[in-house]
Amino acid sequence: MYSLLLLALSATSSAALHHAPEQIHIAFGKTPDIVAVQWSTRVLERAEGGGPEGQQPRSFVYWGKDPTHLDEAAEGLSISFVDGGARKRQQQHHVVNMTGLEASTRYHYQVGDPAYGGLSRLYSFKTAADAVTLADDLPIRLAIYGDMGVDKNGSTVVRHLLEHMHGDPDYLDGVLHVGDFAYDMDERDGVQGDLFMRQIEPVAARLPYMTSMGNHEKAYNFLHYSERFRNMPVSDGEVASANGPPAPNNWWYSFNIGPVHLVAVSTEIYDFGPYDYIPRQYQWLEKDLKEANANRTLAPWIIVHGHKPLYCSSPTPAQCDNWYRSQREGIPLRPEASTTAEMRGDGIDASRLRGKGRKRKWGLEELFYTYGVDLYFCGHEHNSERLFDVVKGETGRRTRDMQGTTYIVTGAGGNREGVTPFLSQAPARVASRAEVWGYSILEVHNATHVYYEQRACDRGEGREGEGRRSGRREVWRSPKVPPRSMGGAWTEGIGGGKGVPALSVDPGCTERRSLSWFCQRRRACVLASALRSTLPDPYSLLIGAEPRGREPHRQPRCRRLRETNFARNNAFLHSIPPHPPPP
Repeated sequence: MYSLLLLALSATSSAALHHAPEQIHIAFGKTPDIVAVQWSTRVLERAEGGGPEGQQPRSFVYWGKDPTHLDEAAEGLSISFVDGGARKRQQQHHVVNMTGLEASTRYHYQVGDPAYGGLSRLYSFKTAADAVTLADDLPIRLAIYGDMGVDKNGSTVVRHLLEHMHGDPDYLDGVLHVGDFAYDMDERDGVQGDLFMRQIEPVAARLPYMTSMGNHEKAYNFLHYSERFRNMPVSDGEVASANGPPAPNNWWYSFNIGPVHLVAVSTEIYDFGPYDYIPRQYQWLEKDLKEANANRTLAPWIIVHGHKPLYCSSPTPAQCDNWYRSQREGIPLRPEASTTAEMRGDGIDASRLRGKGRKRKWGLEELFYTYGVDLYFCGHEHNSERLFDVVKGETGRRTRDMQGTTYIVTGAGGNREGVTPFLSQAPARVASRAEVWGYSILEVHNATHVYYEQRACDRGEGREGEGRRSGRREVWRSPKVPPRSMGGAWTEGIGGGKGVPALSVDPGCTERRSLSWFCQRRRACVLASALRSTLPDPYSLLIGAEPRGREPHRQPRCRRLRETNFARNNAFLHSIPPHPPPP
């Protein structure tokens, strides 16, 4: 009898262990009162210690402001996920929305099924700000990187983000992972994907982990990306999934966080299809950006992220321009293609994706320019590189009142393929670049000022350990004018300004530095009331140092790269191509 009891207890504990929640990650919802959580449980046959055939844990989440009293609960979807490999390895994915949340509030939560498999450990997160709480929540700070993997420096970046969170749980507001996650999620029948999701859980279960898909997710029509990140805020219906039923469309979507309209796009459909998704994404993106550009009062910044660059300089600028021409200028069409065929994707000439010739359509750069996209973050190139504002390959080398989109490559998250070298001199459009592992920090301080920094987290191995440096930059802007078209001249509505050198920063900062202080008077400046109340004069905010008490602990191998602060007046008529930069 005693032996039978031990056997029964062993089977029960085995089932609970195998069905315990893991790979937990959260995401922003479409509005600040929603946070979506997703996790995984294993699927086992009875012979492996699992429950009765077909019995799986249900999808529950429990949350509350008091960690000892989780007084809210919701049940969501449970989806059977089958890997496309030979073993057809299976697991359950669970997705639940936590709704009715208060803005700028810390909540504690657990996921799982108390009756079968048990609950996860207790995690917490802070909700996004709304118009009422935004002034107290600024700056909005995001960590951004791509091309990570589960070896090399991938785990180093995760550990460093945890160091930030240990020093101040509110230091970061979220993470943007711009494609290429596990190298590759489908390897070893999906085991690689599981390892990656476990690696990021300590961060992703506490910070909204927002994503865009990369070429290393292309297996089985991007199956692992579509299914493992079902909790992204859906903006445009569903996409086909090799798992069976369609999946929520996490290939392209948008949402607002504080003063930022954040947009994810798929650059991979330009190379791998389905080609009929290219005009579909383009039409959605044009509508989304048009609405966002008309709504600068609530979200003055428009930031887009995807995997592949539109501009870069590695290994050489010419190679970059050729490789990513389809994303930048559009897909070449066959001369005989009808409008109907084009919309189905049948008119695309795939043989000329990177060649010369035919008319191109559905390129991203024109949309970015027309509707005033401020910043574009991407990966794919395994290095870090910040360009100036670029339009049709030309730049005025601006970091204030940018006349085009500023392009930033942050693809050095630590993948196994190594860093991508720069094999030629940097062209004029490049502001800084580095061959080191690391990640980016973006801080949005108000309607006019953004701070960007690249941080290095190398192990001193190979080229990434040779002391190359990148830079930290301020980005200054004025409110956007109405939509503008490619090739036409236009004027930015700004007044004169003056700079007073060697002025110290606010005494509430960690140290006083001698920097340039720029003040501007602008016409037709529209600010949300919450943004206007941030400072008596929001235009004279200098992003030069971090506030006292918010400086996180740092690992010895993660460090800031070379720091530079700068700004310039550009009160003159601009045309395309832009005026050359001053000497």
